[in-house]
Amino acid sequence: MKSATLTAVWQKALNYLKEEDYESAYRAILNNGDDMYLLRLIATTDKKSDLVLKSLDIETSSRVLARINKIVRGGIFEHHLINWLDGSRRWGHFDKLNDNEKNEYMDTLFQLSRTKLHGQEVVRKA
Repeated sequence: MKSATLTAVWQKALNYLKEEDYESAYRAILNNGDDMYLLRLIATTDKKSDLVLKSLDIETSSRVLARINKIVRGGIFEHHLINWLDGSRRWGHFDKLNDNEKNEYMDTLFQLSRTKLHGQEVVRKA
């Protein structure tokens, strides 16, 4: 989908949010098929999640849950983090981070290494 179209869909969703029409906002984003906009919408409405969930019909709620589940199970964010950390280490950028940053990333890698999905990738790149 073209960038201008996605931007228009996002603006439409924001307009629905101003009207507190959460159903229409989520449907607009779900119908365009762009996961980044869905994640952005979820983050935008997070503080009102009870109100949002209460207002969504079962079909829309189920579609949101299915997309979130697919995103999480796909592990794409974790995969990108592992690759970036590996590249940062290879190019010497990781060594220039402060100890708190290093510890934060190492803790994240430890958490990932404990999962079946990413454990082998973390070990392979360590």
